[in-house]
Amino acid sequence: AYTPPDRSRNRVLVTMAQVMGTEFQGKGSQLLPALEFLEKTLKTRSIIIVISDFIVPDFTDSFRRLAKRNELILLHCYDDAERGLGIKGVHEVYDPETQTFQLLDFSNPKTHNAFATYHLELSHKLETLAKENLADYLPLSIEDDYLHRLISFFRSRGPARI
Repeated sequence: AYTPPDRSRNRVLVTMAQVMGTEFQGKGSQLLPALEFLEKTLKTRSIIIVISDFIVPDFTDSFRRLAKRNELILLHCYDDAERGLGIKGVHEVYDPETQTFQLLDFSNPKTHNAFATYHLELSHKLETLAKENLADYLPLSIEDDYLHRLISFFRSRGPARI
């Protein structure tokens, strides 16, 4: 879905309601089509906030092109289970994108380490991508007080730089 840019507070609320109402469609996530769409659509410099778990195919080339003309913010949302924390035992895990189930043994150190390593590498990659392109990166765990962190983040970064 696309919501044209607008500086009103109402636009933010409409956009957030649209995001919260989005249903999974049984397909894998991809950022590339959305970023390519923005490249073609946006005529003026804009602030682009990408909210994702970033478990998606590569999108760096399009991100770099967008970052040359726009201000980008990556909000990386995750939970502790994605980092291999706070979960023990065998669990049935459902992937709403592929509509598949898997059994994962979180008592096995290999499973825990694989999740922790993947999350650490992904976070590092996103932070590096943001820095190289003068973008912002904010990792947000759903176990944190993410609303407070978002407010602090936007207050500390000051006004738009575009």
